[in-house]
Amino acid sequence: MNAATPPQRPPADYGDPVVLRTDPAGARDVPLKHPRKLLFPGEGIARADLAAYYLEVAPVLLPYLHERPCSFTRWPDGIAGRSFFQKNPIAGLPPWVPTRPFGNVNHMRVEEPATLAYLVAAGVIEVHMALGTWPDPGHPDIAVIDLDPTPPAGWDAVQRTGRMVKRALDVLGVEGFPKTSGATGLHVFIALDRSLPAGGVRDAVRNLMRTLQRVAPAEVTLEYRVSRRRGVFLDYGQNARGRTMAAPYSVRPRPGAPVSTPITWDELAHVTPADFTVRTVPARLGRLGDPMAEIFRVRGIRATRLDPATTKKPDMPAQTSGGGRGI
Repeated sequence: MNAATPPQRPPADYGDPVVLRTDPAGARDVPLKHPRKLLFPGEGIARADLAAYYLEVAPVLLPYLHERPCSFTRWPDGIAGRSFFQKNPIAGLPPWVPTRPFGNVNHMRVEEPATLAYLVAAGVIEVHMALGTWPDPGHPDIAVIDLDPTPPAGWDAVQRTGRMVKRALDVLGVEGFPKTSGATGLHVFIALDRSLPAGGVRDAVRNLMRTLQRVAPAEVTLEYRVSRRRGVFLDYGQNARGRTMAAPYSVRPRPGAPVSTPITWDELAHVTPADFTVRTVPARLGRLGDPMAEIFRVRGIRATRLDPATTKKPDMPAQTSGGGRGI
């Protein structure tokens, strides 16, 4: 007697292909296959929803990507499936998507809403940006202070460290612009004058991070070996040449569909990364605008101003709730 044939599952209904019209003239129509395919199953967010999000936030996202090398993570089957990192142009790139080389990579440039729609159609969830722009991305116009908590440290530790960073920048007379990483951490952007290469920027940020570690050793670490980290990891290496990081308003491929979102320093005390998602960020932008937009108008500093030794402010004493002398 033959075993019963197991019932066949019906094919998934991902929806008929649709066309995303990204400009009134129809010159940049983008075909979108499988629009109902769930990319974030727990939230019911499908490919068409992600495309709609990126098109809605394009006016605030695109200025951060303008003239910058970009890279992407592609998740063709959503966050529960396989993924891969993409720097070189996607096969079959439309002729209207420009490219430009940096180092040994010919990067796609993201300059218009249609390119964002095309990326979603190609399986992209996450958009990364370089910290420098053409014609010389190797001389950054942005430095980043990257705060990454090591469990059991959590968001409360990031909040404390973020306040410490803010006090340090205030002492140095430098303006910082915070955003949630979209994961568990915080990124602080600082506008630069492009006078130093990436290595010099990295060294200046490293020296500031060393000062923070010296005054708050129980709170922060510069240890790159994950097994030996404690507290909040200060990742100055994100400033190295050729690195890219999640752009403001990029979606992150994590449960909840979180978005790396600019915030104000006052908000840091009472928000969490989970507050900012594909579902919530467009309405927030409608109410408040972009808190980081000022970074395009401030005068960039020479990165050496971030080095407490160079600015002759090596101690920067103040009080914290953690160990050490604090900032």
